[in-house]
Amino acid sequence: MSKLQLLNVFVTERLSAAAVEIFGAVEKTIAEYQEEISRSAEENERLRRLLDLLLNVFVTERLSAAAVEIFWAVAKTIAEYQEEICRSAEENQGYLLNVFVTERLSAAAVEIFGVVEKTIAEYQEEICRSAEENERLRRLLDMATKPEISLHRAGLL
Repeated sequence: MSKLQLLNVFVTERLSAAAVEIFGAVEKTIAEYQEEISRSAEENERLRRLLDLLLNVFVTERLSAAAVEIFWAVAKTIAEYQEEICRSAEENQGYLLNVFVTERLSAAAVEIFGVVEKTIAEYQEEICRSAEENERLRRLLDMATKPEISLHRAGLL
């Protein structure tokens, strides 16, 4: 297998491994989101039942309009607070996932670049060796085809 093919295999394997790790992190994050959504839905249902119960109490006791307004203001504040908690959790998860993906891709890129750099250096060394060998063979060929040049170079003429 040529060096270029080996490099291609390495880059492909490295990117595939990084993709698998990234997908695993995405999958885990989605599972966490689904769990959070489920917990939130259960909490919402519990709060709805509680609100219904409180509203029934208010209605049956014929509380004043001010008490009902206070009740709804408190309910609205609770809902806004829950939304803020959800937004904050989502932003944090998104940030952490972004950091992880960036780190994995950066690490893979650094590793790939190192291997590419090494491969290029090996090819450059091989080119130098080949050029030196070509020059040596040209001199030998010149000496074989033109004996007077070799005698002259040797100082015999």
